[in-house]
Amino acid sequence: MRAQTVALNRLAVVSLMSLNGIKDFKALEEKSKVKYRTIMRSIDGKHFIMIESARLLATALNVDSIWDLGARYRLDVLGTRSDAVGPVIPGGITLRGELQASLDCDMRGNTEAAVPIAKDVLTKIDPNDLHSYLVATAKLISYYCNLGRHDEALDVCEKARVFAAAKDKKSLQSDEWLWCEFHGAIAKRRNGDHAGAREIFVRLSRLTRHRWGALHQLAVIEIIEARRPLLDSKLRMELLLSAEKKLTHCRDAWSKLKDHREAYSRRRIAEVHFLLAELRDADKHMLIAHEELVEALQIFTERNLKRYMDATKIALRVLFVIKGKQVAHTQPMVPDPQIRRAQKQTKDASPGKVEETKPRGTPPEQPGPKSTQRGRGKPKGSGGRAAAAGASDVI
Repeated sequence: MRAQTVALNRLAVVSLMSLNGIKDFKALEEKSKVKYRTIMRSIDGKHFIMIESARLLATALNVDSIWDLGARYRLDVLGTRSDAVGPVIPGGITLRGELQASLDCDMRGNTEAAVPIAKDVLTKIDPNDLHSYLVATAKLISYYCNLGRHDEALDVCEKARVFAAAKDKKSLQSDEWLWCEFHGAIAKRRNGDHAGAREIFVRLSRLTRHRWGALHQLAVIEIIEARRPLLDSKLRMELLLSAEKKLTHCRDAWSKLKDHREAYSRRRIAEVHFLLAELRDADKHMLIAHEELVEALQIFTERNLKRYMDATKIALRVLFVIKGKQVAHTQPMVPDPQIRRAQKQTKDASPGKVEETKPRGTPPEQPGPKSTQRGRGKPKGSGGRAAAAGASDVI
């Protein structure tokens, strides 16, 4: 007989309790209907509870998944630990497990809970374990970036550089430090220091391990520069085409590696074509933007990366609005059952009208000349440079 059991992360649970106004564990017991003793056993890092209890706690704390609680789980088979269907942390939740729990929180859109977990891990790491220190620091820097706290990200990065150099100057050539520097460069870029960020990304792009991530970020800088007001249209075009070339290389490389970062490049490629639509061939570029966003959303949905799923849905919605379309649904890859039923009822009510079957993710057509492409409406122009500038911020 098999029973799935999980252990939860105290910092993640406490953070969510604070966000939901739950003052103590007794109040959590009352709201979740999970016994106080069970709650306390699950977050002490040693004991595991039934997954059903963890789901009740997740519901009480208004999160979609037990992974937002920093859950780690195993399978108990006749009272002994066996091969798990998920990450197993031997002997309970170790520092590595806690750090993975923080990453799970971040990828599912609960970055506020990820920060205290990563900071707590840093306080527990042996000062002589420079490798673990830099790994945890890179995660913390990325969480601050995701929260828009770029000054704090840069501060943590600089402290890590000083600490690592004091321990061993050769550590500044290590892969662990280069990850810290990579995320620090993203903070620089978001703070407007494009020259400083570009210098780091150019250097990292020459290294095999960081090549595609750095090349992607160089393309992002070109997109931002192409947005500058009053920029000459020829220069704008050159920047956008250069960014598209870099992003296409990244997309194809990550696709071969089955890496979810392929979706990051697809979103940025969509942004490039959104901006190119203002300069030429609006119909063509808006259609490509739509297709890239749909592909990105499919990848994010398959990996259950909630934060990126939500942002991509918003981008699709904005794209439809700019094209003058009415949004039929917010998740093109998986249409809402109620929408499908409503569409079927509409079709049944008009027996004389034969509608063409469309692929998933296709925007609704507007009355007018038929498109030469099967199943797709002919996209309209973007509706002006001001509209494009305002909408593309979320793409």
